[in-house]
Amino acid sequence: MNAKEEIAQLTQELNHHSDLYYNQDAPVITDSQYDEMMNRLKQLEAENPELIQADSPTQRVGGKAVLGNKIQHIVPMLSLRDVFDREEVSSFVNSAIHAQADSAPLFTVEQKIDGLAISLEYKDGVFVRGATRGDGETGEEVTTALKAVKSVPKKLKQPYPGVLVLRGEIYMPRAAFARANEQLELAGKKLFANPRNAAAGTLRQLDVSIIQERALDLFVFNVQQGMEDITSHAQTLQLCSQLGLPVVSHTVCSTEAKVFAAIDSIAELRGSLPYGIDGAVVKIDDRPTRERLGNTTKTPRWAVAFKYPPEQQETKVLDILLQVGRTGRITPVAALEPVLVVGVT
Repeated sequence: MNAKEEIAQLTQELNHHSDLYYNQDAPVITDSQYDEMMNRLKQLEAENPELIQADSPTQRVGGKAVLGNKIQHIVPMLSLRDVFDREEVSSFVNSAIHAQADSAPLFTVEQKIDGLAISLEYKDGVFVRGATRGDGETGEEVTTALKAVKSVPKKLKQPYPGVLVLRGEIYMPRAAFARANEQLELAGKKLFANPRNAAAGTLRQLDVSIIQERALDLFVFNVQQGMEDITSHAQTLQLCSQLGLPVVSHTVCSTEAKVFAAIDSIAELRGSLPYGIDGAVVKIDDRPTRERLGNTTKTPRWAVAFKYPPEQQETKVLDILLQVGRTGRITPVAALEPVLVVGVT
């Protein structure tokens, strides 16, 4: 076997075992076996740098993320219109029914992940560029940083010709958030306020080893460009999953009652999920209808985000402290027993 063939084989095997370990929690080899293959790949790539593949696992760490480079989004990254009561959801559903009068419309109801919106661009199945939302038209390039996120595929599992532009959410799982704040506290540094801020701050780190250490994760929730032959949004998510992309949890609904049932089901799961969510996103499933409805200057007309009320938890008042201000005014302050609310103490 020559160097080119061995590099290709090692790259494929290491990516396969990384997927088993990080995404499926089902490793089949030991850490030492993985390290042995990785070291051999590094040796071969050092001797033959022209043979390094774009999806090589060695390219995920060891570099410096170049921040501040502004790039134009191929497809604008708009915000969602937030709604806070069921009447607004009902109004959206019924307007969608009227907009698609020739057939009974379907809806998808998805978890609204509390993270950082990003755009992912693949060319012929290889990840080539990633960016933050920015102002919706122009974002900050974070390609190198995203390559350090284990769940971002560097190469899709199946061939996909041409350009595929995806929108997703980078988030920090609750357990990783707790570990990150513990490390910051030990170092005497300022703690992250919440997992979303932690994810955003981590993705902008210049040292990609920190990004990898803090275990950022990804959910893809929309195809911005590509898969034009597929008319169903849910089916595009299914294909994304087949391509090896982690896809947001979603339910296809055919009636208003089922939409609300899905919203309520997500709400019940909210406290037990290993990551933070702050609502449920309701989308029209039919892509041609979405195209026809278009967007406002800020939001798409084919989706709304139903925001859940803030989570509440019970705690104990441990003490009442009397604080004296500069003017001599006394202010009582309650000392509470620490409690976890949506992943934040």
